[in-house]
Amino acid sequence: MKTICIALIMSLSIIAPLPMLAADKPPPDVMVMSEIALSLEKQGYTPIAEIEFDDGMWKVDAYKDGQRRDLKVDPRSGQIVSDKPKD
Repeated sequence: MKTICIALIMSLSIIAPLPMLAADKPPPDVMVMSEIALSLEKQGYTPIAEIEFDDGMWKVDAYKDGQRRDLKVDPRSGQIVSDKPKD
């Protein structure tokens, strides 16, 4: 039992950081996360649950009118290019 617990703890410590590796670093010529968040809040997306830069886009989980939304935002213009309901 002790061996199983140690193996489980070790596997979790290896797996836990993986989601952070998926996100890319935004290039210097794009809108920063705080600007994206402020723009979305002004459009009624609140609260914002998560923002990450991945595959060249800001990906945002936010709520609008009580419904959770999955957004993709153009990093240079700040325009929403995809707005889908999130399960």
